[in-house]
Amino acid sequence: MTAYTVNCITKPNAFDPHTRIKALGGSQPSNWYKTEDEVIAAIGAGDTFHTLVNGSWAKLEVVRPIDGRRPFLRTDADNSLLDNLLHLPQCNLVR
Repeated sequence: MTAYTVNCITKPNAFDPHTRIKALGGSQPSNWYKTEDEVIAAIGAGDTFHTLVNGSWAKLEVVRPIDGRRPFLRTDADNSLLDNLLHLPQCNLVR
């Protein structure tokens, strides 16, 4: 099991909160870049992912809607009023 720190996201429209995140990236444990589906699978296999936004840590979790929509990622509740994932910068990596 590996613990990952998420430092950036990739979205087609960075400013639209309703657009799905396509990929995430980070520098811990080493430089990495994974699609949302790869992160969801890694969490299912026991890896952990978290953000650090404005000094607040938040763990990523997989949401599996009961209405059959695709699973998606969100951060667990923390003391921040910000959306931890959407306040991360866009990744500079192209995959």
